[in-house]
Amino acid sequence: QQGGIAPLVGLLSRGNEETQTKAAGAILELALDAANRAVIAKEGGIAPLVGLLSRGNEEAQGNAAGAIWNLSIDDTIEAAIAKEGSIAALVGLVSRGNEEAQTKAAGAIRNLSCVPANRAIVAKEGGIAPLVALLSRASESAQACAAGAIWNLSVDATIRAVIAKQQGGIAPLVGLLSRGNEEAQTAAAGAIRNLAVDAPNHAVIAKEGGIAPLVGLLSRGNEKAQGNAVAAIYNLSVNAAIRAVIAKEGGIAPLVGLVRRGNEGEQARAAGAIWNLSKDATNRAIIAKEGGIPALVALQRQNNKLAKINAAGALENLAAD
Repeated sequence: QQGGIAPLVGLLSRGNEETQTKAAGAILELALDAANRAVIAKEGGIAPLVGLLSRGNEEAQGNAAGAIWNLSIDDTIEAAIAKEGSIAALVGLVSRGNEEAQTKAAGAIRNLSCVPANRAIVAKEGGIAPLVALLSRASESAQACAAGAIWNLSVDATIRAVIAKQQGGIAPLVGLLSRGNEEAQTAAAGAIRNLAVDAPNHAVIAKEGGIAPLVGLLSRGNEKAQGNAVAAIYNLSVNAAIRAVIAKEGGIAPLVGLVRRGNEGEQARAAGAIWNLSKDATNRAIIAKEGGIPALVALQRQNNKLAKINAAGALENLAAD
């Protein structure tokens, strides 16, 4: 309806509690449509929605968080949402809201944390601890949203250190690799991929049992999950002790499979992991047995610079036998 959004936005501020709750619910649904998101922002809907996150009743808070989650899909609106002080209120809901509000608030933080400046605000407002807590005690949907937020946040080296130092920060991510739904597994693998950039986290990931489920995702995950898992294993395989665990868990065969059939990124990282694994004589025999040599040779003929470099390094090591 032409002009239907403006009066709803007005009710967010002027209506009674019931009216505000219903108006926020209506805006939540309308914000699923990209064209409506721009109108909601233009009509000044962001500020009153943010206000409801902390002063509304439980249902109003959940509706407002859901609306902000949907609005934050739009890159052009993310800045306005953050500018209105939404992140502190969303972190508060992740900590103290009911399950529905927690899920929606974590989803909004996941979207907002795609922006580097917002990642720093989430950390400053104490958002890491409650997001980590959601990984093990919430619904599947909330777990997936929290894992997605941590995946985005862990791009930042400073925040990676906070996540790793958080009591039990890595263990629940490892748990989601096996028991989470597909979305949660993909996001958890992405977070572990980022955390594995830092050498001090390698031993913790291995100690928490992260190698076996990462190896499992190489062959049974969706494309994005496979990409995150192979990148994590690539990062972890610089560690000599972990290389032995990767091989023991049957990691070499699926890595060779990705060299043959993966997309460009997967091929490059799988070849890189094999390069690292081939530093050990025992692994070289397994790589050869699994058909790794012809797969690496074929990779060198492709127009994939990083893959060619990694394949050449692996073949050089394999030639030692």
